[in-house]
Amino acid sequence: MLSPARERRITSTSWLDGLRGVAAFIVVIYHQNLLVYFFKQGSCKAWRHNDPHLWRLPIFRLVCSGGAMVDVFFVVSGYALSYKPLSLARSKEFTKLNASITSSFFRRGIRLYLPVVFITFVNAVLIYNKILVYPHLHAQKSFFLQIHYWLNDLTTGINPFTVDKYRSDNMIGLRYEVVMWTIPYEYRGSIVIFAILLTLAKARPLSRFLIILSLVLYTIVVGQWDMFLFISGALCCEIHQYMNQMKPISIPTSATLPGAELNEKATHTRRVGTIARNIMSVWAVFCLLYVITIPDLHFGVGDIPLYGKISSIMPDSWNNHPGTGRFCTCVTAVLLVLVLGQSQLFKRALSSRFPQYLGDISFAIYIIHFSLIKTMGLPLLNAIRACRSSISPQVPVDSGLGGWIVLFVYSLIALPTLFWLGDLTERYIDKKSVALARWAETKLLE
Repeated sequence: MLSPARERRITSTSWLDGLRGVAAFIVVIYHQNLLVYFFKQGSCKAWRHNDPHLWRLPIFRLVCSGGAMVDVFFVVSGYALSYKPLSLARSKEFTKLNASITSSFFRRGIRLYLPVVFITFVNAVLIYNKILVYPHLHAQKSFFLQIHYWLNDLTTGINPFTVDKYRSDNMIGLRYEVVMWTIPYEYRGSIVIFAILLTLAKARPLSRFLIILSLVLYTIVVGQWDMFLFISGALCCEIHQYMNQMKPISIPTSATLPGAELNEKATHTRRVGTIARNIMSVWAVFCLLYVITIPDLHFGVGDIPLYGKISSIMPDSWNNHPGTGRFCTCVTAVLLVLVLGQSQLFKRALSSRFPQYLGDISFAIYIIHFSLIKTMGLPLLNAIRACRSSISPQVPVDSGLGGWIVLFVYSLIALPTLFWLGDLTERYIDKKSVALARWAETKLLE
C-alpha cells in the first residue's frame, strides 16, 4: 500500500500463495467479527427460516469460517513443501532432492518460530505496560518476572510434539498470542512431510502415490486431522504433477478439409472445451464452498438440510475434535485445493495482484492481527460507537444502518492499518527470519 510496488514473477505455484493469502484474510475478518462487532449480535449463528441476514447463508458465511480456512492452510503447506521434492523425484535428480529436503528441514523451524518469538515478546512488553489486555494474563511486578512468564509460555507453546494438548487460549503455551497454536502443528506436519518424501524419493510414481494415499486413509481411520491435511496436500501435489505431465489428446481431423478450416475447427473445439472446463470448475468450487462454510459446532446446523446430513457423516475417531478439525471441512479443504489446482480460471484469479499481495503478507497479518484487534481495534470501535451515539442518541448504536456505518468507518481505518503493519512485519521480521535461516544454513551445513 504505502510501500513501493514489487516486481513479481508468476510461477506454477503462485496460485498457492494467492490461496494462502485469501485464507489468511478470511481468518482476520473472522476474528474481527468474533472480537469486535458481529459476534456480539450473534450474526455467525446458523441460518434459520425467515432469517433476513444474508451472511448466515452458505458461501456468504465465509466471513464466519476462520476454522475452515486453517484447514486450507495446512493442505496448502503440505502441497507447497512437496512440490519441489516431488518434481525432482520425477526427474530422478535424487542428489538435488536430498539437498533440497535437508535445506528445507533445517530452515523450516527458524522460519516458523523466529517471528513468533518476536511477536510474543512484543506482546509481553505490551502486557507489562498494560497496553494489551488478556483476561488470563496480568502485568507482573517486575519486567524480569514478566519475561520469565513469557519464556515459560513460549517454550511450552512451541513444542511440536505435544500440540494435541492445546485446545483453549487460556492454557500455557498460547497465552501471549492465541493464534500461534497453529505454528507447532505446521512444524510437526512439515517434519512428517519431509520424512515421507525422503523415504519415497526413489519409489516409482504409482507406488509413491499408493503409499501416500494409504497414509491419508490411515489418518482418517485414526482421526489424526492435521496429518490428514498435510499428507493430503502432498497427495494433491502428486496428482497435479501427474496430470500436468500427461500429453494433451490430439483432436482427430479429416484430411480432406483445407488447412484454414482445420485451424478454425481446432480453435473452436479448444474454445468450447475451455468454456466447459471453466463451467465445471466454477460449479465444483461453488459446491465445495457451500460445504466448507458449514457453521461451527457450537452454532448447530440451522435449517440447511445438507448441513445436517454432512454432519452425520463422520468416523468415530473424529469425534470431539476442535472446530478446525471437523471431518467434513477437512475433506472439503483437500478437494478445494485439488479442484483449484486444475482450474486455469481460478489459478489465474489467485495469481492476480491482490491475492498475491495477500499471499506475501499472509503469515505476517496472521501472527499480528489478533493482538492488533485487542490493542487498537476495540478502542477504535468504542470511539466510533461513542461518536455515532452522540450524533443519533435515539437510535441503537449497533442496529440497522447505524451498525453498518460503524463497521464501515471501523474497516476504513483498521484494515489499511493491518495491511501497513503486516507489510512492515513481512519485510523486517518474516523476510529477515528467512534470510537468517539461509545464513545459518551456509555457516552450519556443508
